[in-house]
Amino acid sequence: MFKIFKKHSKTLWISMQDVLAIIKSDYDKSWPFEIIEFRYGGTTHRMGAYVEELDEKFYNKIKQEEIHFVFDEQTYTSFEEFVKSVHINGIPITDVLGPIEVLQAGIVNGEAMLSSPWGEKRLSAHAIEKE
Repeated sequence: MFKIFKKHSKTLWISMQDVLAIIKSDYDKSWPFEIIEFRYGGTTHRMGAYVEELDEKFYNKIKQEEIHFVFDEQTYTSFEEFVKSVHINGIPITDVLGPIEVLQAGIVNGEAMLSSPWGEKRLSAHAIEKE
């Protein structure tokens, strides 16, 4: 009589260059970019930036040297080191062509903290339409 359809969240496709531009913009403002989980070339990765003991520093100005970058299990102490060191399937992260599929955004302690992953408007503002 009635069919119940499970609502599937819309996939967010975005260029790696747009994500890196947002991360760099946040870093220039001394603010860590959130952690995102994405898929590219059949593999899933996590990347972003974080500050240790952020709770204590939340209301104080965060210094750039306190921001660390992460890609999968590796951490980096500067944005420059991050973009020079990270490779995906042998390709430097700055040269990744084609869109990446964002699976989760705003990850804290392994959990997506946004009610909708696309509540992060800066990512969705750069969405690429795929067929």
